[in-house]
Amino acid sequence: MPTNANLFVTQVDVPGIVDVDGDGDLDVLTFSIFGSYMEYHKNLSMELYGTCDSLTFEVRNR
Repeated sequence: MPTNANLFVTQVDVPGIVDVDGDGDLDVLTFSIFGSYMEYHKNLSMELYGTCDSLTFEVRNR
């Protein structure tokens, strides 16, 4: 069951918003809460809807 959550971004960090996986929709890269690792938030709109106009994300390892 999907859950909704905000992406954590500190005041001094800027998230990376780029098409990481080359599927046409924009994914988001952020740092974890303590800044010890990077989080990849994959946009699933192309896989789920066939368009890149939605913001449906899943945290991925890579």
